[in-house]
Amino acid sequence: MGHKDTIIHRELNYMLKKGLLLCETLLPHADIDDRVKITLTGKLHLSLLSNMTYIAACAENINFKNSEVMMRISRRLSLHNYLSKICVYLNAKDAIEYLIDYRRLFLQGHYSFISEQKCISIYDIQEAKNSLEKWENEDPEIRMWVDCSKKYIAGTVIEAEIVKKDRGALICRFDEQYNLKGFLSTTDEEYSLSNEIYQTIEDNSVVRCRIIEYDLQHNSYQLRFIEIVE
Repeated sequence: MGHKDTIIHRELNYMLKKGLLLCETLLPHADIDDRVKITLTGKLHLSLLSNMTYIAACAENINFKNSEVMMRISRRLSLHNYLSKICVYLNAKDAIEYLIDYRRLFLQGHYSFISEQKCISIYDIQEAKNSLEKWENEDPEIRMWVDCSKKYIAGTVIEAEIVKKDRGALICRFDEQYNLKGFLSTTDEEYSLSNEIYQTIEDNSVVRCRIIEYDLQHNSYQLRFIEIVE
């Protein structure tokens, strides 16, 4: 289905060793004329690929060729709340989108052809994507995350009300619908908040800021200060 036979042979032997496939010779490797079939373990794995929690768990052990995806998942796994619903959703989403891209990139031109009578269907990863989209649409917490991630991308300018001021840090709230939390600090230059400006800010002050990124560990948006509004 687009791979050279050497790659197919390598992957078959890997799955034989993991117990996902069974070879007619009952050996953990297959020769060119051996027949193989999927095991109960392999069928269970395929049946669970519509379960987001299972896919997120698999994401911890996938050998990602895309280092950006690998690092995103790795950073989430280092968080104390890596088992939260949002982290599970994001890891599953990254894994599914990676697999879809992988199939698109590598399952192109055929090196050999199979007659129509001998063709078998391969697992359609779209089933997993449909389950992901169902979770996005039906789970209120995930729905909120999806909506906010589209609305508040990095660089978006927002106005927020200060609700707490303590030891050089500011906690603020914005977006009445979702009551989102933002964070700024004088201890790091990326927040662009000087000590002089910090001293002039009071509780209930409104500040204009630019979104840096969403902090999963603290469930808040990292903000870069622009100016005091009122």
